[in-house]
Amino acid sequence: MVVADDPGHVPASPSGCVEGSFTVYHLAMDKPKPFARQRLEALDAVSLNPHAAYIWGKLVDQDPREGTTLIMGKRVSTFCDFRQRQFFYEPLSSYDSILRSEQRTWQISQGTWLQNHQRDHVAIHFDVFESAYAAPHGRISFPAPGERGLGGHAVLVTGWTDSGDSLMFVNSWGAGWGDRGFGSVSRGYLDRYLRDAYLSRNARYGYTSRDYDALARATTAREIGQTWTRENPRWRYWIKHRGLRLRLYLYETYSFEDDAPVDVIEVRTGEDQRIGWAILFHEQDRVSVLKELFVWPTWRRHGIGTLLEKAAVSEARKWHALTIKLYFHTADARPGPRIAGRTFGPSAGYEWHWRRSYYPDLAAIGVKAV
Repeated sequence: MVVADDPGHVPASPSGCVEGSFTVYHLAMDKPKPFARQRLEALDAVSLNPHAAYIWGKLVDQDPREGTTLIMGKRVSTFCDFRQRQFFYEPLSSYDSILRSEQRTWQISQGTWLQNHQRDHVAIHFDVFESAYAAPHGRISFPAPGERGLGGHAVLVTGWTDSGDSLMFVNSWGAGWGDRGFGSVSRGYLDRYLRDAYLSRNARYGYTSRDYDALARATTAREIGQTWTRENPRWRYWIKHRGLRLRLYLYETYSFEDDAPVDVIEVRTGEDQRIGWAILFHEQDRVSVLKELFVWPTWRRHGIGTLLEKAAVSEARKWHALTIKLYFHTADARPGPRIAGRTFGPSAGYEWHWRRSYYPDLAAIGVKAV
């Protein structure tokens, strides 16, 4: 049974999403039991503590080297932040993409006041050097010859300079660093040392296909802003999968980076804890792209990844896609604990095209016919 959080807006052809892989049924909504609530509160504390989130990220990425990747940080925060009803994140491909994202959020806010949880947020990950610890006014400068590198460092972008040649950010090194904890980094520096950039959004807000007509009619900044802040629906499926009682959530958002609609598919436990998710972009030329397919480590080997992939294929068919692509992130491509990622693609029918690419940092792209 499909339950729409917005009863007035039901998908044109709601289905169980996965064909023949689980049973869809209705179960009365239960309140979390006390022990489950305590566990979720502990996870919420992790999402609010950067150091704890970093430790969890290291447990997930299994990389002995210092530091972690942005995508691992996004995964940890998505898993731990159970209070966020809907979520979305996507890689950004360049400095200009980062700048446009920040300017777009500012433009939308001109028509209506955006609270922090209604705004798009951009995090960037770049190489830093010893001189960054004492950067005057927080301005990150190019390293001197022979200067020791400190590895990658992630910060949250907060704005840009008038010329657009530098981004402003808030650092995690305390208020004693830079300009009361804030700093800036130039386009030239990021062109050379940027590793990754990700936009994240509370997908409860933002544009979806149901907003296209309203946007076409909008004539003022206020109308555009009000369309952004209108709450988006999601659809819930109670499912039984391999003897497990699970919930599957489906909702939509929009990628300005790719100029494409996006479906987000989540699998949650009966206690409403996210355990896996897929983010599917519907591109031009009848191609859908799975830019993210992730299952929390303790829930692997239960068929959750296969369930999500089949749900994504079903959604791709609704958009009349002929081909579906699967991103294989470099963070998932390392040997040892990452061997499961290498074998999942071929087992699901994808042919790996191995070629290292950046923004996002990919080891390969899988391709199969829908």
